[in-house]
Amino acid sequence: MKIKLYSIDDSPKCLVVKNYLRAQNVDFEEVVVETNDFKVKLENLTGKKEFPIIKADEKLIVGFKQEELRHVIS
Repeated sequence: MKIKLYSIDDSPKCLVVKNYLRAQNVDFEEVVVETNDFKVKLENLTGKKEFPIIKADEKLIVGFKQEELRHVIS
C-alpha cells in the first residue's frame, strides 16, 4: 500500500502522524503543502480545512484518527 502524507510546517497534528507512522515502521511519502492554491485544492478534495491528510491508495483520512489509520496500515 502506498501512503502519502500531506502536511503543513509547524503543525503538531502532522508531527504526531509522522511519528506514529515511523513507530509503526510504515513507509510513506510526505508532501509539505506550502502554497495556498494547493491547500485550496486539497480542501476541495476533502471538504475540510484540516491537516494532515493521509492518502492510502484511494482512501483519504483527514486529521489524526488513530483507529482508522491503524486499520488502513495493517
